[in-house]
Amino acid sequence: MLGFLWDKSSEFTNYARAFRLGQMKDDDAQLDAVVLGSTQILHAVDFSLQNEIRGENLAFSVQPFLYDVLILKRFAGNIRKGGTVFFGISLFNFVLYDFSARLRNSYRFKRYSLLCGPELFSGCSRKEYRRLKRTFLLRSYLYRLIRMKGRGKIDFLPAGKKSPTHETLAQDARKRIEDIHKNYFAPPAFRDLQDDTVVEKNVELLCSGIEFARSQGLNPVLLLVPNAPEYCAASDAGQMEKYLWKPLEKVVRKSQVPVMDYVKDPRFAGCENHENALILSADGRKKFTEELVKRIKSATVNVSSR
Repeated sequence: MLGFLWDKSSEFTNYARAFRLGQMKDDDAQLDAVVLGSTQILHAVDFSLQNEIRGENLAFSVQPFLYDVLILKRFAGNIRKGGTVFFGISLFNFVLYDFSARLRNSYRFKRYSLLCGPELFSGCSRKEYRRLKRTFLLRSYLYRLIRMKGRGKIDFLPAGKKSPTHETLAQDARKRIEDIHKNYFAPPAFRDLQDDTVVEKNVELLCSGIEFARSQGLNPVLLLVPNAPEYCAASDAGQMEKYLWKPLEKVVRKSQVPVMDYVKDPRFAGCENHENALILSADGRKKFTEELVKRIKSATVNVSSR
């Protein structure tokens, strides 16, 4: 029963954040910058650590480009003209277009029904929609009742935790890459990758999000956050070239969008900057947020560090 109520801490945190963000009205704030993306981006940027600009991290764990674009359309009115929209790019972003059919409606309801509206559920049966709505209403009631600490703020990992070692980071990296291979580089998912269906759809999606941002008077930037060197080392170089760098270059060439690439930035290579092989630690997050804010303020967001 408790497992049902909490539905894993990360998922409940996603729901709680969606609840808080869903209360934001179109004229609630004039943000200087927003960050979109998935798990890595979620744990890489925390605008509450500084008071120089007004920013919001709109990343969710896990999040394909499809939902980045939907969330941008929902919150574009909260960003000031000339503000910056960071499209976070994770190492394997281009190989996932949407959640699996088994999880899709459930994930959409838990995370996005508060943010993006009913258009997400046009292919959902009436019976499934009613079931999801009952679950949604229960979660909503529980959240209002419990009012989790932080009221839906990002559930960042605690500061002061002992840093991992290069050995533990390498072990974690190998396991994560193995899981990625099982999920995306094995049948049936790999069939779509082989004929570039998923990759091309994601390229088009990202380009459409960039054009939408510009149509709203915003400045789009592609952002790749620091990765543990062990994670990069465990990744297949050929796959990275085919499923990250080439699609990314295609987006840049087509949309003429600037890139900020910190994947192998040596300033973040130390173990103390990483919670695990995938995400930054509290120290790394603070350092990276400061770097991002500095780049925004100095108007050098169009300079790639790759």
